[in-house]
Amino acid sequence: MTQLSSQARTAVVFNPPADIHVPTSRQIAEAFRFHTTGVNSLTVVAPSEALPWIENYLPDIAVVDPGVLMSNNFESIVFVHPFKDAKFYIPPFEPSGWRSSTHRIRFYAIDANGRLLPAGRKYDDRDAENMDAHIFNRLSKPVGEEFYYFPYGYLFRYPGVGPINQFGFRVPDDLSAFKNRDPEHKLVLCYGGSSGFSMFTLHHQMYTSVMERSLNKKALESGSSLRFTVLNFGQHANVVMNSILTYVLFNFQLKPDFIVAHDGWNDIVYGMVQDPRLLKEGNFAYQNNLEGWSQIIHETAELQQTQTGTPFRPLGAAPAVLGQYFTRKRQFESMVRANGAQFIWGLQPASWNKRHLHPLEATNIEVSEKNNAFIDVIRLAFPLFERASEQLNKMDVPKMDFYKEFGKYGKDDYMFVDPVHLSPDGDEIVGQNYADVIAKLCGLN
Repeated sequence: MTQLSSQARTAVVFNPPADIHVPTSRQIAEAFRFHTTGVNSLTVVAPSEALPWIENYLPDIAVVDPGVLMSNNFESIVFVHPFKDAKFYIPPFEPSGWRSSTHRIRFYAIDANGRLLPAGRKYDDRDAENMDAHIFNRLSKPVGEEFYYFPYGYLFRYPGVGPINQFGFRVPDDLSAFKNRDPEHKLVLCYGGSSGFSMFTLHHQMYTSVMERSLNKKALESGSSLRFTVLNFGQHANVVMNSILTYVLFNFQLKPDFIVAHDGWNDIVYGMVQDPRLLKEGNFAYQNNLEGWSQIIHETAELQQTQTGTPFRPLGAAPAVLGQYFTRKRQFESMVRANGAQFIWGLQPASWNKRHLHPLEATNIEVSEKNNAFIDVIRLAFPLFERASEQLNKMDVPKMDFYKEFGKYGKDDYMFVDPVHLSPDGDEIVGQNYADVIAKLCGLN
């Protein structure tokens, strides 16, 4: 994971813009506490105009004048929110002699969503743990946000929001302790794409962490001896077929008690833009960028991909797109049930189903739509989500339809960072609702 050294002398530089939204301010303050916990020598720097913000969101934090940065005393310097914003204050300094000193200062940034990133430099193995854990990690580029080759599809590396294991999942590296667990220790595994990964939340904020806390609290309050561990196996761009592969490769032998499949977006959107013959006759969805990988491997760049330009065109017929999604999910369910676990169907939410958008949501979505190759496809995906919701609600299975659930929320509720990825408040709702479903199955309600 990208993290600050507990031993490095560290300065954190604040000066957020005056027009920063409240949800962003709260997340920045939370991220500051999350990323600096355990740092033994910490100095917080802010100009006088930033003091009202500090007093409001970090009232217990003492700050000093930016002039302290002219010293050679710091080994790490962290600029807080948002590093790419022209309005953000970066002190015009170059610490005296830092280029020739015995140590080189490591620069970081904490962005608007709380992610800790290298600033002005490349990732290295001190930023992203497990960069060289296995051959496919070593053969990929040492960057912090990238698809890379793996024999069973691909992997994705996204450090900066908490621990990730050697395969890019937000779980421990060693899962062996769960194999022979006590019968009253229930293991819940969750799958999905980047929304399932909870890419805009810190580790303790992601919906699986919310689920685990909620389930253990419910068990304690009901006098039950059950205890729960909830693990997140979501990964960016995953469709249900990727979740099946993850389950078979990494989780089958753990014999989990519950599986939560929190998905929908990727199967629908990727299904609409891919080779329609593979969708209809092969009955599977895939990430469109994999066609480019094939061109590279086979040196066929002169041949056209399915999508010949942008914005992408919808090609897959609605029955084939939804048919693929539900067929693969039933396949996943049958494998899970045969291995002794209960399967929970989840349909993830999307921002357009809220009653009204929060002002920051509206701004975020407007920004995300610019130069978005999928924009026309996303607009045409709306009715497919509605049909998926209707189909799911006819099924007599343990389920949670967040497309329908998020219709309860309006302009006062900041749930989405973009059209589909959730804020910490959105993940809180997802985690609590899944916990309620599992608690009911365990007789805890």
